[in-house]
Formats: sequence, C-alpha cells, structure tokens
Amino acid sequence: MKKLLFFVIIILCSFNIKSQSPKALKKLKKANIMITNRGIDFNKVFVPVCVGFDRLQIGNKGFENFCSQTMFEAGLEVGTYYLKKTANQNTNMFKGDYVFWVNLQDDRIVISIKDLNNNNRMVGSVSFNILHKDYWIYVIKEFMNSN
Repeated sequence: MKKLLFFVIIILCSFNIKSQSPKALKKLKKANIMITNRGIDFNKVFVPVCVGFDRLQIGNKGFENFCSQTMFEAGLEVGTYYLKKTANQNTNMFKGDYVFWVNLQDDRIVISIKDLNNNNRMVGSVSFNILHKDYWIYVIKEFMNSN
C-alpha cells in the first residue's frame, strides 16, 4: 500500500499541480496510472490498435481514431496498419515502429507497447482506470515524460 501511495504521489507531482483544479486532481488520483518504460524512443512512429472496445458504442475503430488523434495532439508521430489477407491467414501489417495494443479490461485500459523493429519485444506498458476521455491526453503525456 505504501508503494502504491508513493507512486500516486509521484504521478500527481509530475503534473502541473497549479493548473489543475482540486476536483481534477482527485479524479487523476483515482485513475491509478501505472507506467513501465524500457527505453522507448518517442521520436519514432506509434500505431494504436484497440481491442475490446466493440462492446462500447464507439467500437474498436472509433477508439483507434480517438487514440490516434490524441497521441498526435500530445506530440507523437502516429502510423497506421492494415489487414493483409492471404489464402491461409490474415496478418496485420504495420506502418510504424511501435504498436500500442490498447485493451479494454473491465473498467481499466491496459496498453502494451511492442517494438516492431526488435521482434515485437515488449518495451513498455501503461494502465489506468477509465474516468473520462479527456484524461487520455494526460496519460499519454505522462507516458512521454517517463523516459
């Protein structure tokens, strides 16, 4: 519990506290943001792929578009992907360096970041409680500051 409290305090201190209202700070604390970064190069191209959002009204593609827009606004280069169909299998083809696998698990978003240029090695992860779509930009910026 002490580690969790310490982590939350560190996250909150990294935001510009003076520009946040007390109500917004309380919500950010409830987001329980957890970030792991193992040397991600933020000058590379990121491709968001969303899974599990089809049960929501927005759907997977709708949330991917939202993620792409927000990641771009936060300063990341955003790529795309497409499905290559062959007689035997379907394969995702990515136009980027990292893939953001965004997965909706109950009331939490879990993101796995894979390095496409290094045998799809996992190089980072981000998870947080779903609060409001406006908090997505804060999470992305916190992730970018984790280097």
